Amino acid sequence: GVPIKTLIISSQYWPEVKFSPIDLPDELKAIQKAYTTAYETLKPHRTLHWSPNYGQVDIEIEIGGKTLEFSVTPFHAAIIYKFQDKDTWTIADLSSSLKCSTACIRKRINLWQNCGLLKEEAKDTFRLVEDTSKVASNNSSQAPALLGVDVDDMNVEHQAEPDKKEHEHTIVRNFVFGMLRSMTSLTLERIYSLLCVYTFHGQHERTLIDVRNILDAEVKSNQLLYTNGLYTLPLSQGASSASPASTNENMLVD
Repeated sequence: GVPIKTLIISSQYWPEVKFSPIDLPDELKAIQKAYTTAYETLKPHRTLHWSPNYGQVDIEIEIGGKTLEFSVTPFHAAIIYKFQDKDTWTIADLSSSLKCSTACIRKRINLWQNCGLLKEEAKDTFRLVEDTSKVASNNSSQAPALLGVDVDDMNVEHQAEPDKKEHEHTIVRNFVFGMLRSMTSLTLERIYSLLCVYTFHGQHERTLIDVRNILDAEVKSNQLLYTNGLYTLPLSQGASSASPASTNENMLVD
């Protein structure tokens, strides 16, 4: 009975999405599961991975005879949802219940404290406030929850992403150089299929386009040669003069 809209992003066009794990309310998980099942029916061999740090949940909170409306991330919604069960929670108890770190809870619970819905009675102990006279709604400047993205996780993601990409680039580069020293020349499709089997372990962690971009970078730096659809090593890299490998290979692309 709860409407849901999704934005499906592809790893081929977007940076890798990272998020902090959290156990969302059962009602929301049931909705997501039903949506995922329907998607898998329409798109065989594909599935969806939900990110609680992205997106927006429109919620109504009835308290003190007053109805308050908020638009927050699913992570923030899961925290305030717990206060339906009891009025007072510690950071540790929320962390255990939501199956996430205390640091994640501590960062996000401040939003509800700033809005006036929660009060810190003792260190890391928060109580639901029944007096709504000082509660700030989403429409005021005191409530930054209109953002549909968890800013803390975006910052961490963008800091870590360059190092991870460089590491993956090095792995692909070394594997391709090793293959070309024994096979002389290979097509992009054959390189990708071998990477999927021996480096990606069948997980398809990187797409054909990702691998092509890495190989193109090596061509530009004169570490690889690309002629007539075949990648080869320059003579300085130890390439042999054997005949090119067959190009009639099947692509292992999902």
